[in-house]
Amino acid sequence: MAQVGEFIRERGLSPDIRRMYDAIGHFVEATATGDEAAIERVLRDEWLPVAGDDPRTTGTAQLALAMIQGDRGDLEGATERLHAAVSCLGAAGDDGNLALALERLALAVEERGNRAEALGLRQDAIPVLRRLGDDRRLLRALGEVGRLLRMDGRIDDAERLAR
Repeated sequence: MAQVGEFIRERGLSPDIRRMYDAIGHFVEATATGDEAAIERVLRDEWLPVAGDDPRTTGTAQLALAMIQGDRGDLEGATERLHAAVSCLGAAGDDGNLALALERLALAVEERGNRAEALGLRQDAIPVLRRLGDDRRLLRALGEVGRLLRMDGRIDDAERLAR
């Protein structure tokens, strides 16, 4: 942790960036020691978004924390962070992380019972995955769109998608 503080001071980073690094450091330390209360405090902290920070950094941090929250069973908190991540990463043009955030958000909202939003998110991911040239993930996204269309009784739309 001391090296991170030294790194921040040497580079003259803003107080907001320092708070972000502090929160990450506290999270790593709490995870290593298994301090559940400290982990929850970091996950609930309002240190994001970071004022004056670029949207890519904030979006990537939101995505990472959302994935941790989701793994810990906090679907509501993860969903909120994923919405923020999608917004930031879309603004930053970070297609790699945006595709991941859209995929994770689609899973989270479908798990919470909102198939219509999940369908829209899966559809939003398709052009991003095409830009990335990630055929494997693109095929999976198309399959998920088809599945959601069929679940909603939109068989004709699902068949058109398959062609």
